[in-house]
Amino acid sequence: MRQALCLLCPGSNFFLLALFTLLAGDRTSDIRSLMVSILVMVWAFRIAGFLFLRVLVTGSDTRFDSIRSHFWSFKGFWIGQMLWLIKSTFLLLRVALLCLPNPRPRHP
Repeated sequence: MRQALCLLCPGSNFFLLALFTLLAGDRTSDIRSLMVSILVMVWAFRIAGFLFLRVLVTGSDTRFDSIRSHFWSFKGFWIGQMLWLIKSTFLLLRVALLCLPNPRPRHP
């Protein structure tokens, strides 16, 4: 169960951060900000749900269990996870910058 909750956290964090930046920026009337935020939330819900249900059904992540016993495979797995996290964080920052208010006022 602990492994399932650990897999649920990253997706739920992306969902909550996308929702927070959309609401905090008060740009819900901007169709671009709204669509990008909704797409990020749908992606986060889908990936978190898939990973969570997969571990609940199988009892564990069998792919990860086989990698754990081999040092270089395990190291490569964690480096891949790190790169995915960095890439995803930059993508989420782009969404946040899109949704947060513009600090410079627009002149007509």
